[in-house]
Amino acid sequence: SPAMVHQDPRHWRDPDVFDPDRWLPGAPHGPAGGQHYVPFGWAPTACVGAGLGLCQLVLLCRLLCTTYRIELPSAAAPTMAIGPVPLPLGFNGRVSARDWTSKS
Repeated sequence: SPAMVHQDPRHWRDPDVFDPDRWLPGAPHGPAGGQHYVPFGWAPTACVGAGLGLCQLVLLCRLLCTTYRIELPSAAAPTMAIGPVPLPLGFNGRVSARDWTSKS
């Protein structure tokens, strides 16, 4: 099960914590190897729409990051709950449309 692999403490430090920095190159708390992150499953039962799904996620991230501003309080520490889909917890920030009249 990909969900079990993604939460295995033998391969992930704090597997239940939402930590986007774990994907930075050379992150000491990142995955031990590519075999421990399998968002679309493994062959022969891997998702046939994996390529399309990844493209859509990249485009959605670009749209969200260029259209909206996401602000969290400085003391915020969001985490993730894993179920049928990842669910952010403790995300008490503010999402607002970007003001294109200023240069911020």
